[in-house]
Amino acid sequence: PKDEADLSLLLRIGALCNNARLEKTEDGWRILGDPTEGALIVAAAKMGMMEDDIEKSYPRVSEVPFSSERKLMTTVHLTPNEEKHAYVKGAPEIVLDRCTRFLQGGRAKRLSEVEKEKILKANMEMAREALRVLGMAYKELPKGLNNPTEESLERDLVFVGLVGMIDPPREEAIEAARLCEKAGIKAVMITGDHEMTATAIAKEI
Repeated sequence: PKDEADLSLLLRIGALCNNARLEKTEDGWRILGDPTEGALIVAAAKMGMMEDDIEKSYPRVSEVPFSSERKLMTTVHLTPNEEKHAYVKGAPEIVLDRCTRFLQGGRAKRLSEVEKEKILKANMEMAREALRVLGMAYKELPKGLNNPTEESLERDLVFVGLVGMIDPPREEAIEAARLCEKAGIKAVMITGDHEMTATAIAKEI
C-alpha cells in the first residue's frame, strides 16, 4: 500500500484529520476517543502508518471541528516540504459538493458530473452493505495564507476517496428490539448515518 500514492494520502487524511488516539497497553491496543475516528487510525496503522510518526512529519497547524450541521471536519498541516495542506473528512455528499477535482494516479483531474455520479454510486453501494462511509479530500493552500477562513479551506477541494467501516449492531440492541416487538412497542432508529446504512443495519436487527 505504501507504493500506492492515492491510498497513502487517503489513509493519511483519515489518521490526521482526527482527534482519537491509538494507545498500546499491557493488554494490547486500545482507542481513546470516537470509535469511528479510531477505526481510521487503526486502518492507517495496519498499513504501517503509525499515528505518532505521521503527526511528526505533518504537524497540525489549525482545525475546523466537526459539527452535525456541517458534517465536515478540517485540519491544516505543515508538510515535509514546508507547504500547508488542508485535510477534510465528512459525509461523502457534503465533501463531494466542495470538490472541483479528484485524485487519480497521483494527479488531480477535473471532477465532471460523470465522475461525481460514479463516486455517489459507490457511496450508495457501500451504504447498502451497512457500511458507515466517509469522504476524504485535501487542498494545497497558497503560500502566505496565514489565517484562512473556514469557507476558503473547504472549497475547491481535491476528492481523494471513500472509506467504509462496519459498525455492527450490538447483541443487546437485537434483544431490545425483539422485546419491544413482543410487547407491541414500535421502535424508531435515530442516527446520523446515511439512510441506506441505517436501513441495512435495521434489517440486520
